[in-house]
Amino acid sequence: MSFRRMIPFLLLNVLVSATVVMVILWWWDGRSPQALINSPGIQDESALAALLPPQPDTAPQPTEQPSAEEAVAAVEGETAVETAGNPSGEQIHVVRAGDTVGRISNQYGVTMEAIMEANGMSNPNFLSIGQELIIPNLSGIPTPIPTLNEAEEAQAANNDAPPTPIPTVSASEGVAQVEITAVRNAGNVDKEVIEIVNNGSSEVNLAGWQVRDQSGNSYTFGYITLYGEGAGILLFSGSGLDGTTNFNWGQAEAVWEPGETVQLFDTDDNVITEFIVP
Repeated sequence: MSFRRMIPFLLLNVLVSATVVMVILWWWDGRSPQALINSPGIQDESALAALLPPQPDTAPQPTEQPSAEEAVAAVEGETAVETAGNPSGEQIHVVRAGDTVGRISNQYGVTMEAIMEANGMSNPNFLSIGQELIIPNLSGIPTPIPTLNEAEEAQAANNDAPPTPIPTVSASEGVAQVEITAVRNAGNVDKEVIEIVNNGSSEVNLAGWQVRDQSGNSYTFGYITLYGEGAGILLFSGSGLDGTTNFNWGQAEAVWEPGETVQLFDTDDNVITEFIVP
């Protein structure tokens, strides 16, 4: 058979194949979910669900929102915890610039003696910045934590000076009254210490001031602001790390002995105070 005679058969074969493909495609489209839904034979929803492919559960689940009363109760609970400090009703006060035991006592309505006893303090004049004090709750009723007033907040925000020992109430006007109040453990270089207190109403900068003994030994203070109203510092004779309230002379032997006079000089070499070692 020649090629020309085969052409009609080939065209017929192509036409039949194309028709079969189109019928198959049309039949396959008829099986889509939408066609199944529109099919008059699908009347039962459960039967439709069985025919359709499983769908992921992407619908958001509602969350339970607290009522207004519950929200208020939660806020009050947090406030109560902050106010009470702990289950016993005690509070923690962090010492900041301007604090004295007397002032803290007035803020919390607790006696100085109770604060000193709760913190194992023997001398109310010695506090340090950042020190945590336990404020006992003698009444058993939590009291609000006092906050800084606007003037104190402004002063704290503008205070760029380095930490100073024994922060107490500072006064822009008044007179400083610096005294050597005690020399303890004389003769023991590891425990020997001088107590220096400012009982005046004004702060004083001790930079360049000197403590001298009768043998010509001297200790010169660096930049130290000693506030008034009972603020104090400690000067140990031995070696150690200086802190905000404690300073170390670095002597290898004891400096003081009973009957010796301790003198404190200012930058003009004036004797500010002296003390006889008991």
